[in-house]
Amino acid sequence: MGALFGLLAFAFALLGGAVFAYFKQQRRVAVIGTVVELTSRITSIMPLPVVEFTAVSREKVRFTSGNTLFAESYTVGQSVNVRCDPADPNKAEVKSKANIWLVPAILVLMGILVCGLVISLSSCRMPDGGHPHPGGGGDTGPP
Repeated sequence: MGALFGLLAFAFALLGGAVFAYFKQQRRVAVIGTVVELTSRITSIMPLPVVEFTAVSREKVRFTSGNTLFAESYTVGQSVNVRCDPADPNKAEVKSKANIWLVPAILVLMGILVCGLVISLSSCRMPDGGHPHPGGGGDTGPP
């Protein structure tokens, strides 16, 4: 029974993490940036954009987008939507649906799967409370 409560707590932690990740994204401010260069990494299939933008604090910020999942094709000089943390503009990323929805969606799906596991495990318990019959063998009475 304790394991079921542990799994259920884990499921709620995943769902809470999804809510936190979503609202963390919503706190970021939107600015317009410009692709100033294309660079590549060993781990990326497509070139990654190096983006420059002016933060709300009027500070010039330059970063390399690390989003290689669902990467788009960029060109130098292209304007892109950027989301950055107003308290730390260096924590910026090119805005995409994957950035906003991917992590929360994965956490929600994992939470639902764990909840389903808890429900299926709790319904598989023995009808008499999970205790074996005395004498072993599972006999329920005379033949």
